[in-house]
Amino acid sequence: MNFEHLDKFVSNKMEVEDQWISLSDIMAGLMMVFLLIAIVYMLKVQEIANNIKLMENELYKDLEKEFKNDFSAWNMDLDSLTIKFKEPRVLFEGGKDKLKFRFKRILNKFIPRYLKIVHSQKYSNIISEIRIEGHTSSDYFNLSSEEAYIANMRLSQNRANNTLIYIFTFIPEIDKDKEWLRKKIAAIGMSSSRLIKTLKGKEDFKQSRRVEFRILLKTDEAIAKISLLDQ
Repeated sequence: MNFEHLDKFVSNKMEVEDQWISLSDIMAGLMMVFLLIAIVYMLKVQEIANNIKLMENELYKDLEKEFKNDFSAWNMDLDSLTIKFKEPRVLFEGGKDKLKFRFKRILNKFIPRYLKIVHSQKYSNIISEIRIEGHTSSDYFNLSSEEAYIANMRLSQNRANNTLIYIFTFIPEIDKDKEWLRKKIAAIGMSSSRLIKTLKGKEDFKQSRRVEFRILLKTDEAIAKISLLDQ
């Protein structure tokens, strides 16, 4: 038996195994590094989400405090960061998009106080968008459901547009906020896509006809900035 060849074979095998052990150690080390990076990223995301949630709660409380005496008189609700004007007879004539005099008077009082909060130094930098949303019920005279949806889309968009136009044209108190507001505000018609239901699950036709001021925060933008910083 050639012990020299056997010894050489064993040595080569041990050398190969040592190389594989070293490579596996490197791979394990890299996996630990990637895992650590992922954990740090997740912690940053969670921290930002928690901070924005705290600001959201504070903004809600400030809006609630400012308008608590007006909710009943204006038939208005505050749901999360969305203010809902729910009295269709005050807002517009049935099937029309022209603002009624009563709604104009409400906007004259509401908008300056609303902007005093949302455009304050405390909140203006975390607000991504303010949406004026027009909402309708599912019916539209005697049209089919599909025809009614399309007609209500046109109606709700026009109502949202006219609300925005009135704010920019006839409320001079917002002049100092206009530059910021132009970058944030949007008018959106929702048609009957977000109906209000009764406790029995049926459509509440009256409550579904409404105008909402919805605030969106920069949660996604803040998280995206972390990704850019980590690259």
